[in-house]
Amino acid sequence: MNRRKNIRDDILFDVARKADLNFTFLVFMGTSGILTTTALVTNSVPVLIGAMVIAPIMPPLQLVAFALVGGRWRLAMRGLGTAFLGLLVAVIFTFITGWLLDRLGIIEGFGNEIYKPLLEERVRPGSYSLIVAIAAGFSGTLAIAEQKVDTLVGVVSAVALVPAAGAGAISVLAGDMGRALGGFSLFAINFLLILGVAIITLTLFGRFVEKKDAR
Repeated sequence: MNRRKNIRDDILFDVARKADLNFTFLVFMGTSGILTTTALVTNSVPVLIGAMVIAPIMPPLQLVAFALVGGRWRLAMRGLGTAFLGLLVAVIFTFITGWLLDRLGIIEGFGNEIYKPLLEERVRPGSYSLIVAIAAGFSGTLAIAEQKVDTLVGVVSAVALVPAAGAGAISVLAGDMGRALGGFSLFAINFLLILGVAIITLTLFGRFVEKKDAR
């Protein structure tokens, strides 16, 4: 008789429910992209925080991790698709907002905006970004597994992902492909780190799994 580990069904299905792809999810991700552009070009930390608070990116990311550890491949692909689509919507709205700000003359090109500190930090991958991604993967996984719905740890994941992708999009508008590559590279690094740390966390904290017989 072989034994295998599965993520507890109550936790897995709760995560899957929260990671549902619907119109509201896409609206929030699009709005997050709009606010991200505004925050980066004005160097406004409060606006950036607001943009991350409304970005519901954590549940689909955690669905990928929970489903992979539980061997639910279809659920993992569903979570991955939801996360990518949401992030793509955020980037598209970031790009559109930046383009409109430029066309309407609200900003005079992106020559100076891409050197603003908030944007500059997100086009240069560094050790600080690794720390943020690791913290996001660990704390976010524990919060969801423990069903701590009253916490805002999902904001950390949004901070690690949406601004980096947005900074890359703004850099494309500015014609600075070097900074664009930096922003999108930071996004990719953080994305992989969050998922990797989430999987490791679930593997180490065995109370989130149950053993079932497989004949």
